[in-house]
Amino acid sequence: MKTERKTIGATIQKADEDGTFEAQIATFGVIDHDGDVVELGAFADHPVPILPAHDGQHVPMGKAVIEERGNQAVAVGQFNLEIPAARDWHSALKFDLANIQPPVQEWSWGFRVLGPEGARADQVDGQPIRRLLKVDQREISPVLRGASVGTATLMAKAEGGTGRHTSKTSTDSWQGPANQGRLPELVPLEDARHAFGWIDLEQVKDAGGRRRHCHVPKTAGRFCHHEIDEDGTVGAASVRAAVAGIAVLNGARGGSTVTGKARDDLYAHLAGHLEDADLEAPELRAEDELGGMKLTSELELVTWDVEAVLGRVADVVAARAKNGGDLGKEAKALALELGGRCSDLEGVLEQLRGMAENMLPEDRAARAAAKFLAADALRLGVKTG
Repeated sequence: MKTERKTIGATIQKADEDGTFEAQIATFGVIDHDGDVVELGAFADHPVPILPAHDGQHVPMGKAVIEERGNQAVAVGQFNLEIPAARDWHSALKFDLANIQPPVQEWSWGFRVLGPEGARADQVDGQPIRRLLKVDQREISPVLRGASVGTATLMAKAEGGTGRHTSKTSTDSWQGPANQGRLPELVPLEDARHAFGWIDLEQVKDAGGRRRHCHVPKTAGRFCHHEIDEDGTVGAASVRAAVAGIAVLNGARGGSTVTGKARDDLYAHLAGHLEDADLEAPELRAEDELGGMKLTSELELVTWDVEAVLGRVADVVAARAKNGGDLGKEAKALALELGGRCSDLEGVLEQLRGMAENMLPEDRAARAAAKFLAADALRLGVKTG
């Protein structure tokens, strides 16, 4: 198993004269710079050594345990002040805690994922992440600033709303991961501000201080809502992605970790594109009033999702057929399972047909015209309404 490390600007909560200390080393449920989310209950219940800057050849400077307090992981430990290096680091921690706030000392913790069930891939706001469910922490280390990237307080420190801008819009089917995947690994900052509704500004890679030469990893962006051409060019804003993004901000699909002013800016960005399309944007709920969705909104989002998935299946099948290939075994099984689920809904479809018949006009000519237009729209793949 590979040992991994996370470096964070830990919040030192105390550093006493006897060498004891406490430091917040992670916030549960928050995406860090490595694209990981540490989940509550992830840490093992055993002490770990304190090493200087991950120096495994150095005698341990003390011991610590990691406690889970609410949504925080807190390292509670004690330096062995008989060791010179431990005295030096402990003195530096005390100075950092007492002078020129806020504290700037960084910490790092090494860990191994415990087996295949210790982590799983997921997505948040269209961004691929890894959820750490069970880890075996190996050591914690005070380190020099800038030794690595990754922070458990990312969402509190970075206000990454990308600002309102006007754009052409599209009502076509929306496939978020496919569009984001067409972006280059390093996206020019101005393109990223258009493609995404939120970016982690701490990951912007400056080039001589000239903004037009700055780039950001595409994994640092969230709420991708623009169509991306095959060459990575940012195109029209997707109305469907904007509506879905606002629904997430209002608590749908597990909600969002974007809060405060960044959330307001993100909403303004997405709502602005709906204004560009002459559509009324859903209201943004207060952060303490998030909850479920209206049935009409949920039906709309589910319909779009199913349409996008079926469209992607068709695209992949067509692309592979050109080379004499086919869907992989797992993808084919899941596609067939989706088809089976759709068949299971036949009873519900019968009820919906009855509802539709009752909504048709009484006039025979009007009924015939309505049925013809509906059938023609389905044949052409055009959404009615």
